Amino acid sequence: MERQGSETGASSARNTNGSRRTAMRLMQRKSQGLVAVYEQDPESPDTSERMLVFESRAHKVEVSHFPPEWQRLSDDELVAIQRESA
Repeated sequence: MERQGSETGASSARNTNGSRRTAMRLMQRKSQGLVAVYEQDPESPDTSERMLVFESRAHKVEVSHFPPEWQRLSDDELVAIQRESA
């Protein structure tokens, strides 16, 4: 259902070109501090590969090969996936 703008009658729905982050998870790691882990859409329409991103204050690591059920993995299992990509 779209809302109508009160002055112009135009739709207030926006079409954005930004990326989508889903299923974000936070981990507290001694070596990195707080680490956000999330899936990210491809940066270009030519690429159909989603990335699993590990983002901390100092580092950002993108992993292209990860299990679809990564949300169910333990923190240690996620860190192993991050290390394997390095």
